[in-house]
Amino acid sequence: EARERQLAEAAEAANESMALAESQLVARAREVNELGARVKKAEKRASSAEWACEKVEVEMAELSGRLQHKEEALDLLSSEVSMLADELEAERATRAQTERLFGEELHNTQ
Repeated sequence: EARERQLAEAAEAANESMALAESQLVARAREVNELGARVKKAEKRASSAEWACEKVEVEMAELSGRLQHKEEALDLLSSEVSMLADELEAERATRAQTERLFGEELHNTQ
């Protein structure tokens, strides 16, 4: 009878131990599932961030191209302004010389 009681107690302890182990296993399985869900979310965010970076790189390349075109246009305009300034200076010099000559002629005729 004592032997049966010991066996019964050992079986009960084994059952309790197995129930505890099963409970811990279920808890670990939940943790693994939660971590898996977090990893998926993180991967999705990383993918979205990568896509956004690629989009920004494309936009930067487009802006760089537009900036280069504007710089070229600005250089062209600057050259034209410089040429016009030179022409204006030449016109002023010619006008001043013409006025001086006209003034001398007017003075000589008086």
